[in-house]
Amino acid sequence: MAKKVFVSGCYDLLHSGHVEFFQQASRYGDLYVGIGSDATYLEYKHRKPMFPQEERLFMIKNIKAVKDAYINEGSGVSEDMAGEVAEDGSGDARPTGILFREQSGAS
Repeated sequence: MAKKVFVSGCYDLLHSGHVEFFQQASRYGDLYVGIGSDATYLEYKHRKPMFPQEERLFMIKNIKAVKDAYINEGSGVSEDMAGEVAEDGSGDARPTGILFREQSGAS
């Protein structure tokens, strides 16, 4: 069974740095990406996202390095992510790796 790697973020203004981060993270196992909901984005950033959650989800799901992506429920921390990935049919939602990237204040 492949390792599962979880990352989470808003990814409103998707750029090459995000794609590089996904490529690096996917080297550790199957990459699952949690995307901040529009409500969570508004709560954290105090403004609406430029792209709605469904559009951000579509873009992330179509990146080659990403195994699957979903819109986070709750705050997007690891406990929320594990429940989402359990639905992949493997029966095991325990992460084998979680990567954190320090935010620089940019989207």
